[in-house]
Amino acid sequence: MAGEHRFRIYWDAPVFLDYVNGDLEKLPVLDALRDRASPRGDIEIVTSVLSITEVAFGHLDQTGRQFDPRIQATIDALWTDPILAPVECYADIAFEGRDLVRSARLAGTDLKPADAIHLATARRVSVTEFHTYDKALFQYSRLVGFPIIEPRTNVSSIPGG
Repeated sequence: MAGEHRFRIYWDAPVFLDYVNGDLEKLPVLDALRDRASPRGDIEIVTSVLSITEVAFGHLDQTGRQFDPRIQATIDALWTDPILAPVECYADIAFEGRDLVRSARLAGTDLKPADAIHLATARRVSVTEFHTYDKALFQYSRLVGFPIIEPRTNVSSIPGG
């Protein structure tokens, strides 16, 4: 399927965390989106390589002083999955992220630098939607020019969807 016919969505780190943690309420939606992101699917999932650092462990790892190697393997498999297009963080994205932090401050809010990197990355690669479970980010849709929403399967706006 040609790239211009694919619907590009950005997954923020909290989406990956809920996937790794096996959140039973969220998995059906995430699995459905992953199915549609297969190499012949109609969507493309992108994220910043920053997500690799942010998704350091699952919720079971957070409760103790030892990490479960099975969780680490699950996390590592995310970053090599062919349905995911990781985007490198480079200087132009960092400067754009800084500008978002400054714009948010002028608007009376505090945008965290890591969140600004995610938003700048999404804008740089022209996503159609930004998916996150961090409701604090929803307010920045107007600032970045694309919807910031929870992952959804009712994707009627997707060409061919």
